[in-house]
Amino acid sequence: MSATPEAVTSRVLKTKVGVLTNLAPRASLTDETLNSDLTDAAATSLRQGDVQLVVDLGAVQVLNSAALETLADIQDRAVRLGGWLKLAHANAIVGDILRLTGFTRYVGLMEAPAGNPAAPAGNSPRLGDILVKRGLLTESQIEE
Repeated sequence: MSATPEAVTSRVLKTKVGVLTNLAPRASLTDETLNSDLTDAAATSLRQGDVQLVVDLGAVQVLNSAALETLADIQDRAVRLGGWLKLAHANAIVGDILRLTGFTRYVGLMEAPAGNPAAPAGNSPRLGDILVKRGLLTESQIEE
């Protein structure tokens, strides 16, 4: 199934694949205008009955609290209509912001598959543990 992206605004692309609507901001979500464009794109999709939304954060290097509020508002609207919002392709910084603020308890974050090297480290061994295991450092050297 192929889908052609449609520019909802000059800064948000919309792609529909099956029942999913993908909204992709083209820059970091730190600008009030871009947050407004994303809100408008989501509202248009929801009015058209597209209630399963994915916001592709691939081009988003960082986001601020206003962006979190925008995403929470989109989630609330989608849920009221029987849908949901998921976030995809978050880089390490954005993923950390979402997790540390507890936002991922409210809006789902679609993670990369486990074998993907771009996936967040999560349960990866710490560098110090690896160096001790290889005999390159001792536990006491790590604690220093």
